[in-house]
Amino acid sequence: MKKLLLTALAVLVSYPCSLKAQSYGAMTDRYISPMKLPMTLSANFGELRPNHFHSGIDIKTGGVTGHNVYAVADGYISRVAVSPTGYGHVLYVTHPSLGTMSVYAHLDGFIPKIEKYVLDEQYRRRSFSVNLFPAYGLFKVSKGELIGYSGNTGSSGGPHLHFEIREGRTSSPVNIIERGYYKTTDDVPPAIVSVSLYRLDTISGVLIHNRVCEIPVIKDKDGNLKPERDTVEVNANGYLVIETNERKSGTNNIYGLYKLTVNRNEAPFFGFGVDKIEFSQTKYINALIAFDAKGGSRNDFVRTYIAPNNKLAIYTAKANNGIIYPASIKGVEKIDITATDDSGNSSSVSFHIKRGAPTAPVIDSTLLTAKKIDWKTGGVVTDSLFRLSVPEGALYESVLLHSYAGDTLKGCVSRSVTIGDDNVRLHKNATLSFDYSTIAPELRKRALVVRITGGKAYSEGGRLSGTRIITQISRFGTFAMALDTEKPKVETTLDKTSAPTEDKVTYKITDNLSGVRWYRLEIDGVWVLLEADPKSSTYFCRLDKSPIKKNGGEHKATLRVVDGVGNVTTKENVFKW
Repeated sequence: MKKLLLTALAVLVSYPCSLKAQSYGAMTDRYISPMKLPMTLSANFGELRPNHFHSGIDIKTGGVTGHNVYAVADGYISRVAVSPTGYGHVLYVTHPSLGTMSVYAHLDGFIPKIEKYVLDEQYRRRSFSVNLFPAYGLFKVSKGELIGYSGNTGSSGGPHLHFEIREGRTSSPVNIIERGYYKTTDDVPPAIVSVSLYRLDTISGVLIHNRVCEIPVIKDKDGNLKPERDTVEVNANGYLVIETNERKSGTNNIYGLYKLTVNRNEAPFFGFGVDKIEFSQTKYINALIAFDAKGGSRNDFVRTYIAPNNKLAIYTAKANNGIIYPASIKGVEKIDITATDDSGNSSSVSFHIKRGAPTAPVIDSTLLTAKKIDWKTGGVVTDSLFRLSVPEGALYESVLLHSYAGDTLKGCVSRSVTIGDDNVRLHKNATLSFDYSTIAPELRKRALVVRITGGKAYSEGGRLSGTRIITQISRFGTFAMALDTEKPKVETTLDKTSAPTEDKVTYKITDNLSGVRWYRLEIDGVWVLLEADPKSSTYFCRLDKSPIKKNGGEHKATLRVVDGVGNVTTKENVFKW
């Protein structure tokens, strides 16, 4: 009897009573919905994105901000942060009885007591960006208690609530839809759009990847998926790249796939499932995505090949590291591919492979003289124009790095240099430098490295050291040196004749190239908090929450802005308030 009572008590602790808000999406008694809105998603857990898996779900808010956001379970606020990028305004609530943490990101703001706590710290630190860890028990919350308001802050592409549940000591985000903590309306199976065969050739011990063929997947007269070609000849060592498109009922969004399996003659050959994400591993996603096939598509392109420096733990099968060796093919073999979403819907397609006669590789001749950079040790590539240092472990596999100089493009002060393939992502940044001694001494402080994409230059930053300008890059591509001699532009509607709208002093700050690095606003000689929303170039001060007293008289605002290379703009205005 005592044992039964203890078991019952444990169940009650693990599954506290639910509230009415559960009807907005919660599936279990553990958690309620964070908002009293339908659980309609603009993004789901585990979406494949450059450099990371999406670590939560994005809940639609009807294109507006300001919806109430509630604690999904009992606990306490263990962290609160504000940033102009990333998660923007974000709350972290720890739930001790459940061993989890919930995360609420891109908020418009917090409830008053948390807002005051954050504002006090921002003024104490004289910084808009803060990362705070309130003392235990300072902000206890109950399930269903109001904690903030939905927004569009940070690196957000539109109003929504980014929501996560993290578990365990590592606080790893988990797939809350697949696990059944929450439900969405979804009866649409994922689409398998195409299957491509790639071949692997070798130069100096380095694998060279080339697409042999792309096979669209179509529907037959009975509605079943099938590739346009039933049998594919494999003439060299190779692997598959599978294109999928995941959608949900009632929306036009494209989502991430939960699970993909590939069987070869009914035996597991390749597979992955995104049930949980380890932040220490998330960047290895770059070794999973076939960027050369993806281009600008929103679809997922997954390669079965597993590179030697790919430490993802999501794989459920990886026979021969996803490589198909012609010598291992016995007769005609069957390949079965199944794509499954987080609501349990799935689609399958089957085709056959057979061994073909060996064919000669088609290899870019420039690779024959390219330099090998080993993924284990890294390496250096240099010439009279640039120097690139790739650290050990920066590559997912060894590469042959070819570089060539191009023209001097408009706005640049050096010839451009193309280094390697810009589809190759780096797990660690590489160091790139240029010799800037040809630039006039009075202009050198305005020099920076730029990446050339689509004929436009984008800042990669840079610092001066000796006769070189040095920066860090996260992928290969085309680079050059440029000058930024333009000061940041500052616009405001402040004037002497009218009071600021909504008690806010607002500025629009833009910079032509190197970006806004630093800013400071003083009103009547007193430092005041200037909140930043870089994606809209909007910066504002809430006067009613500042030390400035409203007296109906004139106040002097002085804004100083510095860009990435040190150009300075100072804007002074007088306004009534």
